[in-house]
Amino acid sequence: MGYNLYITRKAFWADPEGVEISQAEWLSFVESDTEMRLDGEAHADLPGGRRLSVADPTLAVWTKYSGNQPEGGNMAWFHWSEGDVTVKNPDAEIIGKMVRIAQGLQAEVQGEGGERYQENGETVPDATAQYPAARRPWWKFW
Repeated sequence: MGYNLYITRKAFWADPEGVEISQAEWLSFVESDTEMRLDGEAHADLPGGRRLSVADPTLAVWTKYSGNQPEGGNMAWFHWSEGDVTVKNPDAEIIGKMVRIAQGLQAEVQGEGGERYQENGETVPDATAQYPAARRPWWKFW
């Protein structure tokens, strides 16, 4: 499964209302950032010789990430969807890049539970207290 972090402008990333990052803004940002590359698709080699492929015109990779392994498919992928930019299972280095991107987009980085992140990869103390939606029961999506 994994744990997603979101670059978002919403008070809580999953809220259906709020200021969104437009697809055009995201694509423009990627184009202007010399450390990002718009790939549009990602591939990962799986056991048994199988290959997982995902295609989306908003899929970008952070080219300066120290953990990039192009041959094995482990890259720092950023994906725009529904007004947010998502990264699955980011480490502290990727979270730092996410925070820098968020600053450029006048946004912030939130985890699935609504916690906010700082550039050092740590959460902002007591951040979920500012996001009542993050304290909802797990089954309440709206």
